[in-house]
Amino acid sequence: MERKTVDEKLNTVYIKEVIGAFTECPDDDNALMIFAHLLFRISKNGKAPVALKNEMRIAWDFDPDAVPEDVFESMPEPDTTFVVCNDEGEQWMPLFTSREEMGELAESNEVVEVPIREILERLCDDPALAGLVINPETDKFAIDRDGVKYLLEEVDAFEAMTEDDEGIDIDEEE
Repeated sequence: MERKTVDEKLNTVYIKEVIGAFTECPDDDNALMIFAHLLFRISKNGKAPVALKNEMRIAWDFDPDAVPEDVFESMPEPDTTFVVCNDEGEQWMPLFTSREEMGELAESNEVVEVPIREILERLCDDPALAGLVINPETDKFAIDRDGVKYLLEEVDAFEAMTEDDEGIDIDEEE
């Protein structure tokens, strides 16, 4: 078994574990744990794997030096990434906790690590997307568009709070 870096474990293991707990016991506490772990990963600039459509790989094969290493510090263009559809035909943005969760998608396409925040912001900017689905082939944990917007608002509030909180001033009694 291949060893994972601390960042990969944070991206993969912790979110996957709380989704597993929710699957076994779908209650409010476990749902809140999923949101808490997502909030934490986003606030720490956590990344998730994103598959690019084959056209991108073909273009890179012609001139691989044309693509700088840091090209995907932000989310790729919408027409270069995949979405998943539910039985009603709604399109959802997939969020994978690991390359292994991507299955055949990772085997036949270029995969890049993208900040989770960027994935969620792309979803909010695209009115055609109904929401987010984590590990669509296995766990199928869905968060609708409003839930994603709420999560991003909470991340922003958390970051603002921690940015302002450099320490607690305690008045000493004399």
